[in-house]
Amino acid sequence: MIKIITYNPYAPQEYQRWTCIKFFDKGNDFLIGKDFWDYFGGAGTFEDLIKIYEEVGEEIRPELEKKFKKIIETKIA
Repeated sequence: MIKIITYNPYAPQEYQRWTCIKFFDKGNDFLIGKDFWDYFGGAGTFEDLIKIYEEVGEEIRPELEKKFKKIIETKIA
């Protein structure tokens, strides 16, 4: 059974969490980030997801900034 980690917080460097690296063989026992998404969805899936995240992020940025500003103002007041 292959374990998956959908996100590599260390990217673009290799995954560094010792609990996985010590006990599992990367590529055989578990897939991380790009390796997982391209295996699951085919070549280029990871890059497609990144583009989608960036597009959506730009689209909702103004609303997120408003919400963050409100939270900050509430916490400071």
